[in-house]
Amino acid sequence: MKNNEHQDDDAFIITVDGTHCRINKRRTQPIAQWYSNKYIKAGLAYELAIAIHSNNLVWINGPFPAVQNNLQIWRKEGGLKGKIPANKRVIADKGYQGEPQISRQNPNDTQEVKEFKKRARARHESFDGCIKKYKILEEQFCHGIAKHKAVFEAVCVIVQYQMENGHPMFDV
Repeated sequence: MKNNEHQDDDAFIITVDGTHCRINKRRTQPIAQWYSNKYIKAGLAYELAIAIHSNNLVWINGPFPAVQNNLQIWRKEGGLKGKIPANKRVIADKGYQGEPQISRQNPNDTQEVKEFKKRARARHESFDGCIKKYKILEEQFCHGIAKHKAVFEAVCVIVQYQMENGHPMFDV
């Protein structure tokens, strides 16, 4: 990889992206703070990070009101941004524009780097699809935010277990 930004693929350690889940909010609470532009309804946002060179979900952060975008969650104190070593990079989509630790699509990337980033992002989206196959996360959740967090994390553990036991994600 001859791109001036990237020395080798070992510099890339994780992919990061946010995912939304629909929730039921009572009319007594303003929907604006919970609004998910993905669902056009109330929702929760979670930030997930997946190791690039292994089949491991390495970070779950949330839930947050869905009105918070990926970049706001990334920048939160105590969040993932502060845990990335200075010499390492994160692959993400355009929602993370302006962050030096994050590598997005770049017209100056070599074809090899472009393909690597594309596969890494597709692999992350594949994980999101696996967790959304569980009806409890795909449909509107109406049992409270605390229970949603427990359910979300449980589904992630189940999918992680599946990846470790016969259903790995594709290699980047």
